[in-house]
Amino acid sequence: MATYGANNPTLLDVAKRYNDDKLVAIAEVLNQKKGFLDDMTWLEGTDSDGMQANLRSGLPTPTWRRFNEGVQPSKTTVVAVKFTTAMMEMDSTVDVDLAAKHGDPGSFRATEDLGIIEAMEQEAVRALIYDSEATSPGHITGLQAYYNSLTSESGKNVISGGGSGSDNTSIYVVCHGPRGVHGIYPKGSKAGLEMKDLGEQLIQDATGIAGSKLLAYVTRYKWKLGLAVPDWRQAARICNIDYSALMTDSSAADLVKLLTRATLAIENPSAGRMGIYMRRDVATALDEQARASVSTGGGITYDNVDGQPIMKWRGIPIRLTDGLKIDEATVS
Repeated sequence: MATYGANNPTLLDVAKRYNDDKLVAIAEVLNQKKGFLDDMTWLEGTDSDGMQANLRSGLPTPTWRRFNEGVQPSKTTVVAVKFTTAMMEMDSTVDVDLAAKHGDPGSFRATEDLGIIEAMEQEAVRALIYDSEATSPGHITGLQAYYNSLTSESGKNVISGGGSGSDNTSIYVVCHGPRGVHGIYPKGSKAGLEMKDLGEQLIQDATGIAGSKLLAYVTRYKWKLGLAVPDWRQAARICNIDYSALMTDSSAADLVKLLTRATLAIENPSAGRMGIYMRRDVATALDEQARASVSTGGGITYDNVDGQPIMKWRGIPIRLTDGLKIDEATVS
């Protein structure tokens, strides 16, 4: 089902190309949760702030001909689009004396920086789903912007769970790959990742008292990233899942039926790396429904990967993504 290798690289695969241990270490932390970022394909953009792409908007019409008759000229029609990247930065500050107290300042700083990188991972996942540069200049445009209407062309891959109000959540089914959904990083960059050790600096301390300074080691982390959706048929969204109702009664939304529709909406699942993304508590409700329904035919299975049970639906890994909100507005 999945396509792997050089044509479908993860962020860690890309980082390893540069023979830079620091970049690899960052990518390993960003991928450690085995979720959206770990599955996503990452490709270099065509320029410094994103990727130009030509999307096929129409197919040519073949000609039926008889002997001595010609063939009508025809061609594919395309639309030029630009998928953009944005820049996320964060500083790590570690008290010089505190680092010295632990004997190995370098190792202590690396340990402290793990929290910074994890915070960037959580923010990236949130942005890759919810952000829109149309409403938040300087940000990226995430999946929700492409799957936020039941009546648009991409609405064919937006399945309503029947909920209303503003306490909804969603499930996403994504085929990651060059022809489907993929991450992008600026042309000429090293996976869009950068770490700069700024050494010892005097910074404002946590007390907030004016003039109170702390001597600290400062490290700046930078990540330039974006999302490209060259073919909307390669992902689907189950929206309008009434979260509060589902938490009260796990059968409030027929997740088995909805997932069946969403997975079958993917145009070409063999073209990339498939993944299903939902909240942990929503996955619990799905498991309860599947176990209670004989008609599912064992749709949910479990694989053991690195000692951890991986939940699957029809062979597609289910990734627990608690960054999915529980206060989404109704999609119409």
